[in-house]
Amino acid sequence: MEALSNTAIIDPIKSYQYSLFLQDRWARQCAHKKVDPLITFPGLKTWSSATSSKLSVVKGSFRSRYQVNEISTSVLGLLHSADASVIWVLKPMRAAEDSQSSTSSIDIIKSLILQTLRTSSSYETEKSMSLSCAQFQTAQTEDQWFALLGSVLARIDSEIFIVVDLDVVDPELAQISAPFSWPRAFLDLFGELSTRGCKIRVKVLLLSRSHLAYQEIDQSDVHNAVVPIKVAKSRPPKRRAGLGSNRSRIVKRRYARDRARAGERS
Repeated sequence: MEALSNTAIIDPIKSYQYSLFLQDRWARQCAHKKVDPLITFPGLKTWSSATSSKLSVVKGSFRSRYQVNEISTSVLGLLHSADASVIWVLKPMRAAEDSQSSTSSIDIIKSLILQTLRTSSSYETEKSMSLSCAQFQTAQTEDQWFALLGSVLARIDSEIFIVVDLDVVDPELAQISAPFSWPRAFLDLFGELSTRGCKIRVKVLLLSRSHLAYQEIDQSDVHNAVVPIKVAKSRPPKRRAGLGSNRSRIVKRRYARDRARAGERS
């Protein structure tokens, strides 16, 4: 579709390959053993095994950026191994000539729609596709594009996983549907799909290392879905100025030596 092709959609395969590269490099540099995020973080295990649509939000920080990347990459690997239907948007590797490009929330939604259409191509009919094309041509805001994502997902009668790295969004690009909340949008979508009697189960995993994505998680229903990722602070041991320290022993020996020399002179 022209409305989807004429946009800076991130290649999901290349972004996944780049995340795998970052994960392997971090493991080599830090002698870090890869972990199963579904075991390490019980909240993610509950998310993956839920019998209904469910949201999980991985809240990291700059210090835990490698752990957050490992979670997204490992979860995708586990889902691929299980032959599950999964769509995703991860941070891409930016080429030097592509340094000026930026990604908006609408770009992410478009990418999810395009991947969903490819996943559910067997469910599409000529009538539904013509209706979708007309809607795609007129959609402009985040809310309108997200509504289209919901209509595409509603045509699937099975389970699908969605993994989105919210740090892909350029913070300098203002949202048209202000305020647009990713967690709130998906929670509202779950309710709408349930009300319409749709059989699909949507498991959504949102990840971020930036505080800009946390502005809406204080609400109780969103806060309960948060999986915090913390990094233990490693500080060098503090020196204690006591008789047992090397410095105090040196001072003590010098003092004894100076007294002995003074006694010899006298």
